[in-house]
Amino acid sequence: MASFAAQTLFKLFFTLFSAFFIEINGEWKTPTAMQIIRLPNKTATSFGTTFMVDDPLTEKPKPTSKLVGRAQGIYAFASQSDLGLLMVMNFAFSEGIYNG
Repeated sequence: MASFAAQTLFKLFFTLFSAFFIEINGEWKTPTAMQIIRLPNKTATSFGTTFMVDDPLTEKPKPTSKLVGRAQGIYAFASQSDLGLLMVMNFAFSEGIYNG
């Protein structure tokens, strides 16, 4: 059974990155997240399904806010029996004190 912290982190992950799934389904003209590995048969945990991301980082939550960098990385469903995620993310800032 997953701990409270793990469950909270998992919920936070999907709240923050829910836009990925909208983009993957083709509702946006320029997707910033793409499914790069698809499973031949869907399982309950989607083990092995992998996504690549290149999302804008903005000053405020609105997409029209000033761009300050990019969040680039990969995430995948990494457990065969439970719902587990593997995520590797690089934050490349183009503005502010962390530029470069």
